[in-house]
Formats: sequence, C-alpha cells, structure tokens
Amino acid sequence: MKSVMKKIFGVVGYPINHTLSPAIHNYLFGQFKMEAVYLAFEVPPAQYEHFFKGMACINNLVGLNVTVPFKNEAAQYTDRIIFKKKDVFGAVPVNTVHFKNKISFGFNTDIYGFYMGLLKSCPSFRPKRKIALLIGAGGAAKGVGISLVSAGIKCLVIANRTYKKAVDLKSFLEKISRLTEIKAIPLSGDILSSQGPFDLIINSTSHGLKKERSLINFNVRGIRSGIAYDLIYKPKTDFLIQAEKNGWETVNGLDMLIFQAFKAFQIWTGKNPIKYYTDIKKILLKMM
Repeated sequence: MKSVMKKIFGVVGYPINHTLSPAIHNYLFGQFKMEAVYLAFEVPPAQYEHFFKGMACINNLVGLNVTVPFKNEAAQYTDRIIFKKKDVFGAVPVNTVHFKNKISFGFNTDIYGFYMGLLKSCPSFRPKRKIALLIGAGGAAKGVGISLVSAGIKCLVIANRTYKKAVDLKSFLEKISRLTEIKAIPLSGDILSSQGPFDLIINSTSHGLKKERSLINFNVRGIRSGIAYDLIYKPKTDFLIQAEKNGWETVNGLDMLIFQAFKAFQIWTGKNPIKYYTDIKKILLKMM
C-alpha cells in the first residue's frame, strides 16, 4: 500500500510554548480524516527570515499561522497579501499564510476572529454609536482596529506607551474608513478618568501573559462600565480581574483564537469546521 505524505501546517512565534493552536488543528484533521499534522515552531527573531524562506521550499507545507512577534514582519515574506482594500494591503499584518503552487498568500484571520469572539460573548453588542479604547499598536492591534472601523465603531482611541506607534496606527486605520473618529494618545494608568467613558476596552498587548499588573486602573468612581476584552486567552489576566471587580463585562481571547483558527483552516482546506466549536472549546478549557 502506497504511503501518503502528510501535509504540514504550523504556527511560528517566540515564545511559543503557550500555544493552543496545535490542539485545535490536529483535532480538526482527525475529524475530517486528513493526513496532516500541525506543529509549533519557536523561532528567535534573528532567525525568522531564514526560517520562513526555508519553510517555503518544503513541498508538503500548506499553511502557517504567525503569532507574536512576527505578525508585522510576515507580510515582507509573502508573495501576495489578500485584503479587500488594495491601497493599504501592504501594511496589513499577516497571521495566516497559505502555500499553493509555490506561491505564498498572506491573510489576516484575526480581523474575523476578534469580532466573532466579541459577538459570541456579547451578542447584543453593536459598534455603531460606541466608543472603544484600544491598548497597544502592534500587529494584533492593527487587526483589531481594522475589525472595529470596518464594523462602523463611532470612535476609536488608540493608547500606546510609544506614542508615535499609536499615531502611525491611527493614520493606517484612517485609510480603511473615514466614518470612524480615531484618536492617538500616550498610554497612562489613569486613562479612564482622563479620557473615558468607554463602551469597550481592548488589551491587544502581550502584557498579562505573566503575572503582571493591568496597564490601566479600572477602579475609578463615576466611570460608566462596559466591556473589557483581553486578546490573551488565559481565563483571567489582571486586566480582566480588575475590570470584573469594578463591574465590567469581561471577554478573554479564547473565542478569538478559535474563530481565527477556523478561518485559517477554511482558507487552507476549503472545509468549514464551525460544527466542532463546542468540542474544541471544551478541549481547550481543560488544557488551560
């Protein structure tokens, strides 16, 4: 009997030991009876270019997910980026790569995953007439920003410790939509009292992967509470703990992870895995 060469998929990042992505995709390969494997590749930043160029030469490599800190860099090493607005596609962060006929296609599935994660946890949320605070201005923040302005959020405030990066992200998002008022400000702990109230606050930074204090202070009297969304998929970061203590509805990044993975899986295989949502979430919760 002729053996079938397994198709290779994976995720690249640094560090990568916390990733749950292999559990999602390897489960789906089993359910769809595919001869495939999904691996985690931990690559130091200095070696990323060499890694990507080497991987692109592997005949049975089909897809890669790209996570921190490479989402902005990945676009440099993909042949074509798939994004609806052609005038800004070169600056769109890439978190999913599809290798097909020796051509690499770059996608951003975080845009879809973020918004689906928000609606799954807060189905009544509607972005119009809402004000959002986005903490961070990196690759993940770009995906979140695109998602929010595309959905018609009324006002988006971007706060980052490096102010120039917040300004750069503001300029980028203004090319996506002119309907959203976008502001850039330096990040400070008292941001709620000085800039609020907000309907939605998103932490897009990696701050919170370890036992770190929240970047902002939720304990402010008289500030209307809303939704606090942390892209980190730990059950409770300090950001979410402080928000919950002060009456905010909280959302972690687990559903975002699942939905962006589903989108990537569909890009790579043409198969829609949505019916496995409940099973996969149970598996991931047991792993956390």
